[in-house]
Amino acid sequence: MSGKTYAYVGNWSTKGDGGIGIYEYDPSTGETKYIKTVREDIVAGLIIADRKRGVIYSIDERSDNPDMPAKSGGGRVFSLRVDPETGYLEEVSRQSSFGSMPAYITDDGTGNGLLLCNHSGNAYITRIVKEESGRYSLESIFSDTTIVHYPINDDGGLGSPDDIYITPTEGEFYSCLHSVNLAPDGHSLVVCERNQDKVYLMHFDADSKKLILDGAVQFERGKGIKDGHCPRYSAFHPTKPFVYINSEYLLWLTVMSYGAGLETVKILDVTPPSAGGRSLSQSDLTVSADGRFLYTMYRGINMVCVYAIDQETGIPEFVQEIALSGKGPRGCKLSPDGRFLLVANLDSKDVTTLAVADDGTLTETAYMTFGQEHPGNVTFYEV
Repeated sequence: MSGKTYAYVGNWSTKGDGGIGIYEYDPSTGETKYIKTVREDIVAGLIIADRKRGVIYSIDERSDNPDMPAKSGGGRVFSLRVDPETGYLEEVSRQSSFGSMPAYITDDGTGNGLLLCNHSGNAYITRIVKEESGRYSLESIFSDTTIVHYPINDDGGLGSPDDIYITPTEGEFYSCLHSVNLAPDGHSLVVCERNQDKVYLMHFDADSKKLILDGAVQFERGKGIKDGHCPRYSAFHPTKPFVYINSEYLLWLTVMSYGAGLETVKILDVTPPSAGGRSLSQSDLTVSADGRFLYTMYRGINMVCVYAIDQETGIPEFVQEIALSGKGPRGCKLSPDGRFLLVANLDSKDVTTLAVADDGTLTETAYMTFGQEHPGNVTFYEV
């Protein structure tokens, strides 16, 4: 083995431009060395690593699957083998995402499967319906919004889905799943349903090979999508039964407890002190490996805020705000040793490296300005 650590930067664009940037990461300094960009046919909205099988998995976040007739049929998900000496990627498998605009992937808790949720979209079809009376009428139907389970083969490739869970559309807004995340207990799955203002608690049953709904929390809905709670991403405390969920349009952070069910502990206003009435929104968030600190990012103000987590109540308290050199932060990732936080900045086409101090505070140390057109997320792969 080479002992190297690679950082893979997923390129994401609403215009269908993609690619995966390959970098060699230096754990001692947090700096990255650009190697090359590959697979520009993949709109890599999220990448996760599977060191056991020597692969990474990437969603292809699109609605116009080029493998389908007339570029229809939603998105895709890829398994790509990592060359330990070069970091280069070789395709192992590809599957349809069985839905439009795949948004998130995670382990299923068994170690032998992958879960994917689809963001879906507001496009719909119009059907002609002939009623029993003989009268014709019109019916408008949104695309199905789904959570898909794929078995993982021995070579790291993905098999055909063995279960697909379709979430319901209620009212005039289409169902929109923004993320699905496996809890540290290896069992619980938290699913953020943005448009329906809902968070699901689920698990995958390995015996029946079925996704099981264990509970849900319905937040108060607004008149429009942007007026509601709009759950976006989740991050877990590593040892306590707390999960933190940000809102896409409102500057709220919801602390929830999970286990037998899902309960709201507290909803916090996480407006940065220096916001000054500017228009901004939350993007990604993450929790340190020791559970002491939470980091949340803001678009429109280009900032990361640090919160210290009370280990008894799970409630975060503001510690620091730090402006980024980059613009449009979309995704972040703590390094494997927790010493650095890398932030992918979509608008300025770069990645910022921030050093993490013992007290959780951040200092910007490096600014990667080459190689990527649409950096949206970062993942690490230790050889």
